[in-house]
Amino acid sequence: MIAAALVARFVPPATAVEPPGDGDYRLVWADEFDGDGPLDPADWAFETGFVRNHELQWYQPENAARRDGLLVIEARREARPNPLHRAGDRDWRRNRERIDYSSACVTTLGKHAWKYGRFE
Repeated sequence: MIAAALVARFVPPATAVEPPGDGDYRLVWADEFDGDGPLDPADWAFETGFVRNHELQWYQPENAARRDGLLVIEARREARPNPLHRAGDRDWRRNRERIDYSSACVTTLGKHAWKYGRFE
């Protein structure tokens, strides 16, 4: 109780910050996801398989698409064999017999990169 009173007394209230204006920025790349269908592989990289953190989902490009001007990433519950399975393997990616869930992970890794700028 005393600590809360001290914090309330000595911590200044938060103030709003003006968002940066357009300044000298120029648009260097955008994807508006126009049209329907798969993503452009010239702009997007796909992760595939079981990738990280012992996640239950199998990443595959088929779960990502453009639809009505939106990026759609679909998570699916499914049951199929893991094509990388090796019984008794110590690697968690290969010791799973089945794929129970699939999703997509898309990045611009190796396609587009910037060190500084305004990202939206």
